[in-house]
Amino acid sequence: MAQLDHRSNKELQDALNSGEELGPRKSAFAKEILRRRAEAKGGGQFFLITGILAAITISIAAIKRLWRN
Repeated sequence: MAQLDHRSNKELQDALNSGEELGPRKSAFAKEILRRRAEAKGGGQFFLITGILAAITISIAAIKRLWRN
């Protein structure tokens, strides 16, 4: 069996779903690997969304300030 961290996400998910030669410990490692990969993949989206929200907030504050003057 190939090392778990060298397997693709699909291979890990298939192994977890079928119960293929994974004991409880390796199953836990496979789940953790998938979780960390998903977290790393989604981390960039978090900064993009927060950046957009910050830009909108600053724009609204600037418009309000201009409106008062």
